Amino acid sequence: RKHRAICAAALEQTQVPPELRTKVMDYLHYTARVYNTYAHSSLLNQISTPLQLEVKLHLYQAAITNCPFFVQRDQQGNMVDEVPSEVVASMVHVMSDSVYLPGDYIVNKGDIAD
Repeated sequence: RKHRAICAAALEQTQVPPELRTKVMDYLHYTARVYNTYAHSSLLNQISTPLQLEVKLHLYQAAITNCPFFVQRDQQGNMVDEVPSEVVASMVHVMSDSVYLPGDYIVNKGDIAD
């Protein structure tokens, strides 16, 4: 709460428009309630690389293995080909979390991927 109060005061002091202030405060409220970015990054920064990989596998594996881009399915929706575990591990190793609000642009046409 104290952090959000400080942020709210800073937004007011810097004369950020009310609509944008609301958007920033909604973001802070959401991340504090649903996804504690600070705690998550603190956890990963304090454990060994192999443990980081295990935690990230737990967090992201389903997202990768269920993503239509990576999984081939037949016309009935049955999985035809699985994503190799080495590929999943390689992808998970470089993944990180980002939180977006509805209406935020994640990528724009013409953006070059990192």
